[in-house]
Amino acid sequence: MVRHLKGMSDRHHAEEETSIQRFTGKVILITGAAEGMSRAIALAFAKEGAIVVPTAVIAELLPKTAKEVSELSGQPVPHIYTDARSASSIPCS
Repeated sequence: MVRHLKGMSDRHHAEEETSIQRFTGKVILITGAAEGMSRAIALAFAKEGAIVVPTAVIAELLPKTAKEVSELSGQPVPHIYTDARSASSIPCS
């Protein structure tokens, strides 16, 4: 959505319009995405078209964030329970 602010230049409007979906196709892993600022960042990247993989230690809240990210991005979203402070808790394939 582009908002018109009094006195804003046409150039600024064009820049704002082109920023929509600027992360389409990019994969972004967000740690601590179950709540707070990391959750807000995950949702913002999803709005911009990114493929967001939310991770967190808080198992109870992570599925809600993943569902919201999925709804915003229009694609299924994997989510990972992990503690980024501990290498042994990070799943490897």
